Amino acid sequence: MLTEDIYEKVQFLKEREVNFVIDEPTNCPPGKYISFRDPFGNVLEYLQFENL
Repeated sequence: MLTEDIYEKVQFLKEREVNFVIDEPTNCPPGKYISFRDPFGNVLEYLQFENL
């Protein structure tokens, strides 16, 4: 999933006690990402592109 403000998404998810895999925005080639588990155990990610 894409987001324009990954830090806002982290705060939103932490307030809802989401089970994070990576809870701090981490650099990757296209920008920054976080990952977390949904209630069924699937790993989902948010990605914020840089320089778009």
